[in-house]
Amino acid sequence: MIVRRQHTANFTTIGNRLFDDERLKADEVGILSYLLSRPHDWEVRRSALGRRWSMGREAIRRVIRNLVRYGYCIAERKRLENGTTFVIYEIRDDPGPELTEEEAKAVLALESSAAASGEIDGETAPDHGREDDDPLTGYPSTAGPPPVDPSPAYIDIQNKDLTKNDSTQKAEREYARAREKRAANLVEFKRRWPTAPSDDQARIDHAWFELEPQEGEAALAGIGPFIAKLKSDKRTTVPAGWKYLKEKRWTLLAAAQAASTPVATNYPRHSREARAILALFEIGGVTVPRHRRRSDGSIDYNHPVTPQLAALAEIPHRDAWVALSRRQAAAWEALLREVLTIGVRRPIREGQPAPWPWPPSVDGKIYPESTDPPESLMTDSDWSNVK
Repeated sequence: MIVRRQHTANFTTIGNRLFDDERLKADEVGILSYLLSRPHDWEVRRSALGRRWSMGREAIRRVIRNLVRYGYCIAERKRLENGTTFVIYEIRDDPGPELTEEEAKAVLALESSAAASGEIDGETAPDHGREDDDPLTGYPSTAGPPPVDPSPAYIDIQNKDLTKNDSTQKAEREYARAREKRAANLVEFKRRWPTAPSDDQARIDHAWFELEPQEGEAALAGIGPFIAKLKSDKRTTVPAGWKYLKEKRWTLLAAAQAASTPVATNYPRHSREARAILALFEIGGVTVPRHRRRSDGSIDYNHPVTPQLAALAEIPHRDAWVALSRRQAAAWEALLREVLTIGVRRPIREGQPAPWPWPPSVDGKIYPESTDPPESLMTDSDWSNVK
């Protein structure tokens, strides 16, 4: 009896053709299915496969050779701009044309330099695999920090096509270490992301390797601020890790912070805007901070000078100011809370003087003698909310 359950996450869809292929042995079907469950950019390393399945070198060679022979594994040589060549394995669930035994061996002959690349197939090739490699992926384990000098992650570099000079070898080492660092950062991301154990791991891997290396580092650094923002917003749920990566949520947070940071604008000394800003500080009972006034008398101000604020440039001499009622004081206080965020001041109270009974309306209209609040200035609901 076969028992299946409906999967909604962390599953792999594989066609039945490979399971019905009588040419494949049990271990070949198993390893092929395992490889098809890995992320798109996962690197096929025979040393990691051997450790994962506790198989010897020759057994793994036989599995890979037969997968190549029956068209489930295609090897293709690639060349970098610096002359370095390497072999890329492409694993398929739908087989291509069957090769002869000699043709399969010729394909595997592309991997002629296992000793330099860290592969373990050759008789004299040392095993550069680490004991703390993740047995499922070959990525560093989360049990401890990555080694200081990791072995190359891209294992099929061909020494016979390398020019024997320091610059080429240095480029090779840097490339391999960059790949290893990227894989280690993915492991660290999964360790630090709150929902990682319940996430769709394949989607996380896919989203991670779609990012540029610099984006991956930024995503890792952005976890702390992103979680802190969720807590400050009293959010009780955390998005899936793959969604954070795919939507690049850390960049949205940075953009929001940049948008919320006011940019100071400089206004010339005798401009209408500068006179309005000085009047605002005078009404609030505070002085313009020294760092906001330049040597030429101009003023830096963080908020936009709206028509309502610009109307303050027309305030009369202080001798002509009027004493405020309680409601009038509340109206002025509401305006100052919005536009006067520099310096420490006392709230405007009943009986204090102001240029007019009511502050200007949002469109800049002045009410020099009005005793009732203008409708465009404050509604009864707004007044009831003023403390």
